[in-house]
Amino acid sequence: MVAASQSALKVPLPLAGRGNKQVGAAELIQRLTTLSEQLIDVEQDDPLIKGQLEKTFAPQLVDKNLLQHKDKGVKSYVAVCIVEALRICAPDAPFSASQLKVPISLV
Repeated sequence: MVAASQSALKVPLPLAGRGNKQVGAAELIQRLTTLSEQLIDVEQDDPLIKGQLEKTFAPQLVDKNLLQHKDKGVKSYVAVCIVEALRICAPDAPFSASQLKVPISLV
């Protein structure tokens, strides 16, 4: 297991494109895979990673363009990253319940 406190998360940003600068599904999956692999190796309650998650990654992970993405792979990796973020930040979730709510028909 990698000692996360030695380094911050390194993932190309943004996770989801904005406006005319959309990120393709293949690139999103690559970025989310990189993020999920790094999060899996982080120990719970790492202050550096928690801060990075809360400020940078958590708001992007709950972006509607990711949560409601057409590609199932993108949605799967988003879910993995959200679960890992919840684990790392427990008991203080970096998301509100309303941020994680997705209409069932879109899942």
